[in-house]
Amino acid sequence: MSQSPPLRRQSGILAALLAAALLSAPAPARQADAQPEGAAHQRIPVPSLAGEENHPFTIEIPSTWEVRRDLPAPGVFLGPPEGDPDSHPEMVLVHESEVPLGEPEAVLTNIRANAETRSWALLEAEVRDFGGVLGLWIVRKLPPAGAHGERVNVAVKLPLGGKSLDLMATVPMAEYEALSAQLERMLQSVRPAGAEG
Repeated sequence: MSQSPPLRRQSGILAALLAAALLSAPAPARQADAQPEGAAHQRIPVPSLAGEENHPFTIEIPSTWEVRRDLPAPGVFLGPPEGDPDSHPEMVLVHESEVPLGEPEAVLTNIRANAETRSWALLEAEVRDFGGVLGLWIVRKLPPAGAHGERVNVAVKLPLGGKSLDLMATVPMAEYEALSAQLERMLQSVRPAGAEG
C-alpha cells in the first residue's frame, strides 16, 4: 500500500531535519589519537631512561605508538611518532623516582598527608595489583601553571629496587573525561616482564 502524498511529504521533511541535525551536531570530545576500543595494541618492555636495558615491566600501548627519546623531559615518552605532550596529552612519561616503594601503604599514607599541604588536589589514591606486583594508582588535579590551565595527572608508581618507577600522563582538565578510560586501560596494563596476560 503506497503512502499518501501528505505522509510522504512528512517523511521527507523528517528525513531532512534528521540529516540537518546530524550535520550540525557538535564534534565529539577529542578521543586521542590512540585507536578505539578493540583496535590493535602492542605490548612492549617499559624502556629505561638510559636506553641500554629495559625496566623489568611491560605495558600495552596502541600499535602506532613508539618509544620517544627525542622529547625534552626527565624521562622517556611513549606516544605517537609525531607531536609532543601538548598536542598529544595522552602520551605516557616513564620516569624514575628516588622514593622507594617497598611498603606501598606507607607511601600512600605519606602522599595523602602531603596532599593537604600542596597546591594539587588528590582525586584518587590506592594500592593496586599489577600482575602480582603491588603499586600505587594516583590521580591528582594540578593547578594552572604557565600557559597550562588546570590539568589532571594520572600515574602508576611501581617498586624498582631501592627507588620507584613512575608511568604517567598529564592531560588538560577539559580533555580528562574523554581520555580517562584510555589512560586507565594503558596504565593498568603494566605487568612484570614475563608475567603478561
